[in-house]
Amino acid sequence: MKRFGTIGGWMLGVVLTWALAMTARADVRIAPLALYLGDANKSGRIVIENSADGDREISIEIRYAYPASDSAGNVGIKFVDAPASDDPSAAGWIKCYPNHFTLAPGQSQTVRFAARPPRS
Repeated sequence: MKRFGTIGGWMLGVVLTWALAMTARADVRIAPLALYLGDANKSGRIVIENSADGDREISIEIRYAYPASDSAGNVGIKFVDAPASDDPSAAGWIKCYPNHFTLAPGQSQTVRFAARPPRS
């Protein structure tokens, strides 16, 4: 598999983690819950909808993360603030537009993601 295809899989973890955190609020809906980016598909989109009675402020951040378990076997997501140069992080070359917005009740917003991997 090409390097982009492998690193593109990390995008799934980042977006899925973000989506699951957001859906903890039953008044914000996200579809789809995962994006698959790779060599043939370097962009994607999700739709976020506010079904609450009030405004909801939405912020999106792309971060490097991976699944990890603790000593009790509980699985969670470990976020890495400063990945090492050999970590397979795609966070630096995945962008989303818009990344911050406010949704009025009943309003939805399409968020587009684009991967621009380095040529190396």
